[in-house]
Amino acid sequence: MSAILTLNAGSSSIKFAVYGAGDPPAERLRGQVEALGEAARLELTVDGAARTAEIGPADHAAGLEQLDPGRPGARDVPGRHH
Repeated sequence: MSAILTLNAGSSSIKFAVYGAGDPPAERLRGQVEALGEAARLELTVDGAARTAEIGPADHAAGLEQLDPGRPGARDVPGRHH
């Protein structure tokens, strides 16, 4: 299954979305790692249901690591899937 990942890195957040590679592309999930610094959190919306997980201190690199649920140290967000 093909997918399109979009990323937008700002000064204190990373926004992302995943779309199915169709015509037109259909959004599968979206979210953001926000408040990068001392109290970052991951917000994820899958099938219209929003979920949040506290990350704690994180820079942009640590925030990106949270997008891979199989990575050691990634926070568990119920409903997140590949």
